Amino acid sequence: MKEDRSSGTALVVAKSQALVASTPSTRNLVAPETRRFVEAALRRSGKGRFVAGLQRRWFRSLVRVYEAMMIPGLAMHQVLRKRCIEGVVRRELKAGVRQVVQVGAGFDALFHRIHRGYSGVRFVEVDHPATQRLKREVIADLGGAGGNLDLRAHDLTAEGHLNWDTDRRT
Repeated sequence: MKEDRSSGTALVVAKSQALVASTPSTRNLVAPETRRFVEAALRRSGKGRFVAGLQRRWFRSLVRVYEAMMIPGLAMHQVLRKRCIEGVVRRELKAGVRQVVQVGAGFDALFHRIHRGYSGVRFVEVDHPATQRLKREVIADLGGAGGNLDLRAHDLTAEGHLNWDTDRRT
């Protein structure tokens, strides 16, 4: 990770979600709020041309050919994995979890999408400072966040504690 740049992995995952969300046959796999979130993150990170290109079928086809040459099925895998994680998180929230922590959150929109519906739950996202800085800007662009969404900037390669509430069921 470069100190002043958002995570490359976070951008790849955001691009994957945007690709799946912009494809008519798969768009129902990505929540509309997630699509808006990842597209805003990509634009803020300087990838606005990629977002604009996704509106064209030929461009989506080109991206899919590139994906097939590099890691076939990666975009769909990432979207389905996120759906699975969301199911687990929602199940645990129903079971009484009072705090959810996501380490290496990247531009994942899950906590931003659901935190307001669980006012008694603390949502903590931890990621690299440059990634969190951009994510805060995206959240501000989209209307802000409630007080129970805590974005923590922390370089995971550095020593130090992440400091979340260890007394809450997490």
